[in-house]
Amino acid sequence: MQEAASKLSAFVSLGDWFYCDRTDTVNGVALARIDGGTLANAKSLTVRRNYHRAAGLTRGRVELQRNVPTYLVKDDHEYDPDNASYSPAWLDNQFAASSPHSAQDLTDVWTAAATAWREWAQGNPASEVSSGILGGPDCYRMRIGPLEVWCTDLIHERDYTGTVDGPSKRMMSALQEEWLLNTMAASSAPFKLWVCSKQFISSCGRNSDGFTDLGGSGRGYRTQLARILADARFPRAGCLSVTGDEHLRSDMMVSAGQFGGSHAAISQISAGPATIPVITDPNDGLAYRAGVRDKERDISSADRRGENNYVLLRVLGDRVERYVLGSRYGLRFMGYLGASDNVIRR
Repeated sequence: MQEAASKLSAFVSLGDWFYCDRTDTVNGVALARIDGGTLANAKSLTVRRNYHRAAGLTRGRVELQRNVPTYLVKDDHEYDPDNASYSPAWLDNQFAASSPHSAQDLTDVWTAAATAWREWAQGNPASEVSSGILGGPDCYRMRIGPLEVWCTDLIHERDYTGTVDGPSKRMMSALQEEWLLNTMAASSAPFKLWVCSKQFISSCGRNSDGFTDLGGSGRGYRTQLARILADARFPRAGCLSVTGDEHLRSDMMVSAGQFGGSHAAISQISAGPATIPVITDPNDGLAYRAGVRDKERDISSADRRGENNYVLLRVLGDRVERYVLGSRYGLRFMGYLGASDNVIRR
């Protein structure tokens, strides 16, 4: 591990390290159920701290984080229950037995979740947006040679997933959106990486809390994504994205104008763990939606059937090479980004 780690400049976790739906003991830590459990557990700082501790003691992760500079990004399960959104309607949906829920209930749940997260992520760079809900989103930047990295927070201030998409629906606040665009425009780095915990295009076929609006349901946050990509401040060259969320390996390319109008192209490659089932929909016919170029295709019923994947980036002076290291298939080259546009080439 130490020899391998000496060749890595950074390890970025994309969130969903755990689901808060356990009632057993993991790595010596007793866990209580939040997702599918009680509102009281959702408000408990102790319960939430225990999930971070249990996940942090996982073999492999311990050694990796001891030997490689580590940066943490949250996804919805760090703020469980599922599809975490800053909305009493989300609590009503998740805890029907205790609904309707008040603004104070939401504040109590969010405070416990945010406090536990921030304690565990205290090694991150300081957030660059300090205004907003409970101190604002946990978003930050770092630089590795010619590559500047933007780590966005798509959970802390996002609107309810069940809201119909439109100009006012946001995955990130207006302040965070402006921070992302302004700092990208001002950056002198030849290459730019958007670390984004949600997929631009759903590759699994059933994700209702990412950017994609599936099946004409009106859900998703594509309006905000299209607005960001259309903004003149968003890079038209040397920019790529890495994501997680859907628990499977996938590779996507949003082509210029794909979402309507005129907007930048952007690639996105996904990492995924084998610790929880792949969430490919068995009824989607293994469809490749527009922009999905490659994805894991195991739809068997075996538990933990997925491949454990890490996305590796090799940053050179004239390009960024992408690789996937998988537990089944080893190391694979996934193309490179040059400095002239946002297209991935092989």
